[in-house]
Parts: sequence; structure tokens; C-alpha cells
Amino acid sequence: MTIGTESDRPRPGRRSLERALSTPGRRRSAWNLSGFIGNAVLTFVAVVATTRALGTETYGVYVGLVAYVGLVAPFATLGTSQTLLARVATDRSRFATSLGSMLATFLLIGGPLFAAILALAVVVMPDQSVGTIAVLAGVEFLGLGLLAASGDACIALDRHAALAVHFVAASAARAVAGLALLLTDGDDVRTLAAYQLAGMAVATAAAVVWLASNGRPRFERGDLPDAWSTGRQFAFGRVADTVMTNVDRTMLLRFGLDADAGLYGAGVRMIAYGLLPARSVLNAGKAGFFEAGARSVDDAAAHGRRIARPALLLTVAGTAVALVGTPLVVRLFGPGFGDTVWVVLAMALFPLVRTSHMLVGNVLTGSGHQRFRARAQFGAAIGNVAINLVLIPRFGWQGAVAATYLTEIGYLATLWFGLRRRRVAFAPTG
Repeated sequence: MTIGTESDRPRPGRRSLERALSTPGRRRSAWNLSGFIGNAVLTFVAVVATTRALGTETYGVYVGLVAYVGLVAPFATLGTSQTLLARVATDRSRFATSLGSMLATFLLIGGPLFAAILALAVVVMPDQSVGTIAVLAGVEFLGLGLLAASGDACIALDRHAALAVHFVAASAARAVAGLALLLTDGDDVRTLAAYQLAGMAVATAAAVVWLASNGRPRFERGDLPDAWSTGRQFAFGRVADTVMTNVDRTMLLRFGLDADAGLYGAGVRMIAYGLLPARSVLNAGKAGFFEAGARSVDDAAAHGRRIARPALLLTVAGTAVALVGTPLVVRLFGPGFGDTVWVVLAMALFPLVRTSHMLVGNVLTGSGHQRFRARAQFGAAIGNVAINLVLIPRFGWQGAVAATYLTEIGYLATLWFGLRRRRVAFAPTG
């Protein structure tokens, strides 16, 4: 599908776009892919150990609670890591100040959000332990908040080897925790969360120390308003995306469908492997969207068009591996997880849809249209909640799958037509 036409005349950004496919560009993709492979292996170890230790229903409680605290954890830095990425992609000298604003924001915004998620748990999750939720919230605020933000800083610094270590560190903390629970015959969520928190704290501290070695954080009070003004657009979009991804598991638990939450959570973990190869390409080219988008929307689209074909082909390949591998590995999950195969089959097209809207969305973001993207994400998140409220009580995990497709496809269409209105050519070329 093509929107508009691309001029045959040389563009100002053509040379930089060719560099994105050069040896350094391939090296970035290779480092990202190695990080994702390591992440995939360790995540698999974590899932197998955790499912075997907890069982279907308790694992359902675990994924539901993780999804609940994960709804706001990415908001802990208020999008300032994306602000850092956008700034440093064009001006390396702004790294220290942007890093200082990001770390300050984590304390100033993350702290109150942490308290709020616990206060709301009394109403949203009345049957669950607030203490357990607090420990899980600590894990997710460090992992989805500070550690993920430091990963964006790695991209800004063009240090993709370090980014690969970030991916492995987060999953390693969960894998070690799952194995520790299994080997000690533990079977409760709070113990698992305590093990995870210890590992995540070490990984996050190491990441912050490493970042400081690349530029000592410099806090400038006057920089915060600008960082927050730009970052909140990224933050709202990311939280909306997280709601679309996580809220169904929380709702399955809230409606008392613990076993369905366990099956659906395990299935989502497996089908997510279909996204991993493509994300290596998308991450390698992430800074390029801002660099090209600083010139024009057309240049950002040209950059996106160059990586669209490999990203989509890798998604298809990754999904095929997930579909073939699930029946073989689901036996390792323990009794009660056999229907995970059906969840994965039902979600087979999800990675392709998600990769597509990530590509289109990155074009919009890189070219200065993040506000439109954030609004579209927010609308999709509201729609996802509404559809799940109708479908989950009637159909369980099948309803969650249907709601996911409806909102993801609707969101892709919204972004696509938003891009079309800007008369941008965005189609894979031969």
C-alpha cells in the first residue's frame, strides 16, 4: 500500500539514510538482536520456572498484578528519556543536563505515582495483598521506569552494545528470581517479587552508574519545565500503549478468571517472541527517525520505508518460530497450561499488526507529530478498556484476544490515515 508518491530527486537526508543501512547500521541491529536473543532466552527461563512454581491460577494472579502496576510504571520518568533521545540525536552536548532531568523526574514523579498505585489497589484489587503489590510495583517501577529509560539513553549515545546488556539485565533478574523460587519450593507471589526486586535493584543501580560515566548528570532546575513539556507527550503515549497491552490481564484477574489470566499471560509471553527480531531493527533505527524528522516528515518516512521490509519480514519469521515452538515448549510450563497453544494460535497476527503501527508511529514521532500519536494511543486505550469490559466477562481470554485485535487494528488505521493526511509516501520498496 502506498500513500502518495516519492520523488526521484535526491533528498537532503538521503546520505544519512544510506548510512543507516551501512556497516554501522548493521552493527547496531546485530547488537540489538543479540540483546533480544539473550532477553528471549532468559525470559523463557523465567516463564518456565515461574509457571512451574506457581501453577495456573497463582500465575494468573501474578501476571494480573504485574499488569496492574505496569499500567503506570512507564509514567515514572514522564517521557523524559524520550526527550533525552530526541535532544541528543541532534546535540550530544545536552546529554548531561537531560540525564539529570530524567533522574530527578523519576524521584519527583515516580514517588507519588508509587503511592497512588498502592492506594488505588484497595479499590481495584480488594482481594489482593497490598504488601505484595508494593513489592511488585518496586520491580516494575525500576524495570519499566528507570532501567527502560536508561536504555533510551544508550540509544541516544549510540551505545547499542550497552543497550543489549540492558535487555539481558532486566530479564536476568526475573530468570534468577524464578529459578530461586522453583529450587526453594516456593509457591507464592510475594516471595517471587522479593527475589525480583533484589535483582532489579542491582541491575538498575549498575545502569545508572554506567550512564553517569558517560556524562555526569547535571541538574538544572530551569530545564525541568521544558523536559516535562516535551516528555509528557511521550509519556501519555507510552502509558496508553501499556494500557492496551496490560489491562486485559488485570481485568481477567479482577473478574475472578485467575486460570484464564494465567493461560492468556503465558500465551502473550510466547507470541511476543514474534516481535523480538523486528524490534532489533526498529531500535537500531530509532535515533534516525529523529535525525531525519528534524528535516522533514518526508525524510522520516523515507527512513522508515528503508527499514519497513526487513522489520516486517523478521516479524513473520519470528512469529512462525513462536507458532512452531509453542506446542513443544508448553509442556515445560507444568500441568494446566495446555490451552496456551490455542492462545498463541489466536494471537498469530498480533506481532505483524504491532510492528506495522510501530513503524508508522515512529515516523510521526520522529517528525514532530508525537502529540497526534499520543492522542491516537489514548483513544485506543480507552476503546480497549471498554471492549474488554464487554467481552471478558462473557468469553474470558478469547474476549481479551478479540479486544486486542479490534483496538490494535483501529490504532494502526488511525495512525495510517493521520500520516496520509500529511501526504507522506510510506511503503516498502523493492
